[in-house]
Amino acid sequence: MPEPHRRIARSLAYLSLLAVLVVGLLAGGPVLAAPPTQDELVRLAAASLHDGYDVLITGQAQRPLVEKSNEFGQLRNSAERLADTLRRREINAAYGLRFVSAQLHLIDLSLTAESARIIVKATEEVRLSFQSGSKPHDPARDVTIMRIPHTFTFAGTDAGWQLVLDEEEPFPISPHSPPIAPMPQPARVRPVGSSSGPKPGLASPRAAGYYSWSAAADYLRQFALSYNSAYRRFDGDAAGGDCTNFISQALRAGGWQDKLGWYLDWNNWWYNDANQTRTWTYAPAMFQFMQTSGRATFLQYLNDLWVGDVLQLDFDRDGTMDHTMGVDDKTSSDLSGIFLSYHTRDTYHRALSDIYASNPSANYYAERITGTY
Repeated sequence: MPEPHRRIARSLAYLSLLAVLVVGLLAGGPVLAAPPTQDELVRLAAASLHDGYDVLITGQAQRPLVEKSNEFGQLRNSAERLADTLRRREINAAYGLRFVSAQLHLIDLSLTAESARIIVKATEEVRLSFQSGSKPHDPARDVTIMRIPHTFTFAGTDAGWQLVLDEEEPFPISPHSPPIAPMPQPARVRPVGSSSGPKPGLASPRAAGYYSWSAAADYLRQFALSYNSAYRRFDGDAAGGDCTNFISQALRAGGWQDKLGWYLDWNNWWYNDANQTRTWTYAPAMFQFMQTSGRATFLQYLNDLWVGDVLQLDFDRDGTMDHTMGVDDKTSSDLSGIFLSYHTRDTYHRALSDIYASNPSANYYAERITGTY
């Protein structure tokens, strides 16, 4: 949106907010402080987010954290949120990842007012700089970028306006469906000090079933924070968002060929201008296709994932996949040296250790892509 249009939109939003608050006062509402400007609301929301990242970086809380619902819709009070963040920091440190700084801003703002409450919807875009292992920190390379939708609730009193609740938009959870193929065992973390598994052998481009791990990883990095206009978007889809659609695109970029057939048959995989298979967009369907198509094998250890491989998560451990991600880079066999990108909460180059630290109770399924058969 051009900047003059943005200024007009901000002015209209503020006038609308002011009008609602005035109506509330005339109707006998409480006596409140002057209505805040949008910039003041953004400042308060950003300060609360920074408070959480300060704990992640330093291990110290400068002030009580605001009550928050996490990525799974679980409401966490100040003490619980602090404990969650410290646990995330400790697990990352155990695998060799340390966060250095956080830079964030809020975009896509919208405001609504309800008497003595103001609701602000916004997307947080945060750049988390980190140090992985013992290698020197490279500010240009060692950065994770995440876009996280929030709903902030502000309450007004005669003492002023306060942020009282921060709600992250939760990850979509797939409806449970019994697996058609036998379930493989979830991947484990390789014991510290043991040797890593083999690097995948690079097939000749002329060989049947050729797959380019590097081409798939290039695609992940290029479109993690954007959307390829050659494909439809599924970020608002009730079946689980855009994550599996994005990984299907990367697999095609790596060399996967269409497997034609009825679009609802989980043994087929294709996309065209009019339709696509369920395996293209739905995490549980892709999971079954990985098992039955001959195009992937399941790894015993998370550490053995390679660039261009796929990782799927079952958040609630009910046997149904909820999220799909792709490995965009690997600098070591530690969890802090394996990096993933994904859509639905668009994320670029996030260390596997941080994903694991944020979701320690999930089941993880590591999928080595072996070909396009």
